[in-house]
Amino acid sequence: MVTSKVGSGYFVNTALIGTPLVYNSITENSFEEISYKKIQLNKALPDNHEQQIFSLSDNEYIWKIRRLRLINNKVVQIEEAKIPVSVFPEMNAEIIESSIQKHALSKGLQIDSYLTTYQAVNVSKEDAELLGCKKNVAAMNITNRGFLASGELFIVSDIIDINYQCTYHTPFNSESMSYRDNK
Repeated sequence: MVTSKVGSGYFVNTALIGTPLVYNSITENSFEEISYKKIQLNKALPDNHEQQIFSLSDNEYIWKIRRLRLINNKVVQIEEAKIPVSVFPEMNAEIIESSIQKHALSKGLQIDSYLTTYQAVNVSKEDAELLGCKKNVAAMNITNRGFLASGELFIVSDIIDINYQCTYHTPFNSESMSYRDNK
């Protein structure tokens, strides 16, 4: 995205500006370097919040998935995902231990976008054991909400990562600045 040329300065590749995410520490790896290990798979009735966000009726189920993400066989993330059974009627270890995005695309789903929230957290004792670190180590909690082209929410995942990095390119927002000035 940004390159430097000695004596000339820094240059921004404007072809990439339409996409705010420039880099993250997971997507720098190829799919061959990334693997997954299933910890848990349950089919459950959603709670009220889950029922509301997925627009489910009273008798519709969701998959609750917990898995590890590994880079070159080293555990780097713990992911807990929730997916309506109506989106993926079949779910098994083979699907969980591969790319859920690729699986969605192979089923003909059109993924439109993700809404992502980042929050600093401390690792719990249970998560520390899985990640191979000490309890209360600083980590990033990454919550992704995946939307289909229809606007339907098809996945919510919470990820704990102890070594996450990302870079964004965002345009200046003068409206936000004015709003904060007038508070």
